[in-house]
Parts: sequence; structure tokens; C-alpha cells
Amino acid sequence: MLQILGAILVIFSSTALGIAGKQKLVKRTKILGEWICAIDFITAEIEQNHTPIPDILNMLSKQDNSSLKPVFIEMLNRINIQHELSFSYHWHTTIRDLAFSLGMEYEEIETLRNTASYLGRYQAEMQISGLLHTRSKLVSIQTLAVQALQNKGNVYRMCGIAAGIITVLMIV
Repeated sequence: MLQILGAILVIFSSTALGIAGKQKLVKRTKILGEWICAIDFITAEIEQNHTPIPDILNMLSKQDNSSLKPVFIEMLNRINIQHELSFSYHWHTTIRDLAFSLGMEYEEIETLRNTASYLGRYQAEMQISGLLHTRSKLVSIQTLAVQALQNKGNVYRMCGIAAGIITVLMIV
């Protein structure tokens, strides 16, 4: 009876690891999609309404269904607390500090951190140009992430199940 219970626990824990690997890929593709939408929103506000960056961040921080809400809330908090530091610094450090907790990887983190070099600094046309460049890079990263999810997502789950079964067979 104890061996059966142990076998079931091994299979379930291995399966859980496989499913967690797939969920990480799902989370990454979702967060990339949200960043692309946020970049589109920022671009539209700068281009059409000439909205100041703090107001744009405030609008983004009030979106209820966004996983990025904590990023923009934290960025606004940092701006309010240390208003003598530049917006670029706050953008850069907030992305750096919170990106891994959102499930992002190095490439998209660096792309977003580089956005700080032009966002809020230059004329609207230059900011829009930079945002469009950032968007295109994020779209290409998201395309690769979706391909990885399609290719590896189910493999992770199945490998977890198989590893659990093989482990049980070796134990028994």
C-alpha cells in the first residue's frame, strides 16, 4: 500500500513539474501580449492626445484586468516618492525589479528597459518612433514565445508524466 501511495505521489509531482513548465510559457506569451497593448496605448496617447507620461501611467495603473497594473502602480509610487530622479530611471528600475516576477525573460526585459532611453525625453515623433520599434521587437519575441509554447508546451507535460512513470517503474 505504501509503495502504491509513493508511486502516485511521484507521478503527480512529476506531472506537476511538467505542467508548471507549460504554464510558464503560457504566462510569458500572455504578458508579452499585454505589453504590446500597453505600448500601443502609450503610442496612441502620445500621438493623438499629447498626454503627459505620468497621466498615461496613471491610466494604465487603473486597468483592472491587466497583469501589468502592479508595474505601473509601482512606477507611479517611485515617481511620487523620488520625484527628483528622472522618469527614465524610474521606468528602467521598475521594469528591472518587477519583470521576472511577471514571468518575463531577459530579451523582453532588455527591450522594455531600453524604452527608457527615449520615452518622455524627446519630441512626440521621436518617442512614437521608438515605441514602434519596441513594439516590433516585442511582437517578434511574442511570435517566438508562441512557437515555443506550441512546440514545447505539451512536451513538458508529457515528459513530466513519463518521468513520473519511469521513476515508479524503477522503484518497483
